[in-house]
Amino acid sequence: MSFKFKILSPIAEDPNLDWIGIKNGVSKCSIKYDTHTVELVKSKNSSTMLIHLDKKYCFDWYKESFNQYNLAIYYAKQAATKFSLQISDYGYPFKKPHIAFEQDLIACYLAASYTSEIKTK
Repeated sequence: MSFKFKILSPIAEDPNLDWIGIKNGVSKCSIKYDTHTVELVKSKNSSTMLIHLDKKYCFDWYKESFNQYNLAIYYAKQAATKFSLQISDYGYPFKKPHIAFEQDLIACYLAASYTSEIKTK
C-alpha cells in the first residue's frame, strides 16, 4: 500500500538526496529502507511525500488497512523529522492495493509452504 502526505514547508537542499528530474520542473527522490520506501516529489507549486509499504498478506482487510495507515503515519513523521519538513497530519491512500480472495491467499500460502505428493500405480 502507498500513502500520500502533503509537504507544507519548502524542501531544504540536502547533498545526501539524489534528485531525478521527471518533466515540467518536477523532481523526485526515493529513499529505500528495509520495511518501506519514502519518495519525495517536489515541484514549483507543491510537494508531496509518498510512503510505499512492503507487500503484506492478511485475512482481515479492514483491520490491516488501519494498521498500514498508522504505520505510514509513523514513517512519514520519521522522514519529516529527518529532513526537517512540515507535513500534513493526515495522509490518504495513493495507489489501489491488490485485494485477493481468501481462497487465493490460502492457495498461495499452501503452495509456498508445502509440497504435495501424488501416488500413482
